[in-house]
Amino acid sequence: GLGTDLSKMRGLYDSTVGIIGLGRIGQAVAKRLQGFGCRLMAYDPVVDSTQAASISCQLVDLDYLLSNSDIITLHCPSLPTTKNIINHSTLLKMKKGSLLINAGRGDLICAQALTEALITGHLAGAAIDVFSTEPVPNDSPLLDMDNVLITSHIASASPQSAKTLRETAAQIVVISSKGESLPNIVNGL
Repeated sequence: GLGTDLSKMRGLYDSTVGIIGLGRIGQAVAKRLQGFGCRLMAYDPVVDSTQAASISCQLVDLDYLLSNSDIITLHCPSLPTTKNIINHSTLLKMKKGSLLINAGRGDLICAQALTEALITGHLAGAAIDVFSTEPVPNDSPLLDMDNVLITSHIASASPQSAKTLRETAAQIVVISSKGESLPNIVNGL
């Protein structure tokens, strides 16, 4: 809101956004980010560099993406090779002060490692829509952190869910324009 400390805010312009998983959703995210003046890079062992370049995205290895991204957003499937892809080791490779977004799968992130990285300030913040255990346990420290935005997992691929998602988004815009508290914010920010 208007009372937010602006020194903690940042824009997308001139930021480097790292996308882990450049499938259909990752590509859609990259296309949307193009208009914000971001540098885009992605890690996806299945996608080739020509396909990534077609959406103005530089294909890089995971370590390079982690250490050079201001914002990292996860859009890969849940596989044995991606489970806890964000863990103690990979979090330490991320730039100090970076942001992490997970709207992909809950088991992509080790919640304990994420909590520690947020408490120590290594990560500036996180926005999480999915968790390995849903609903989020009431005793999760992430629920009480000012630098974490938790939303309820409401997206899926069906005509009805798409309709519900659009209606919910429109309602949230109206509520926000009135300055009222927003629904679907699990941790009350």
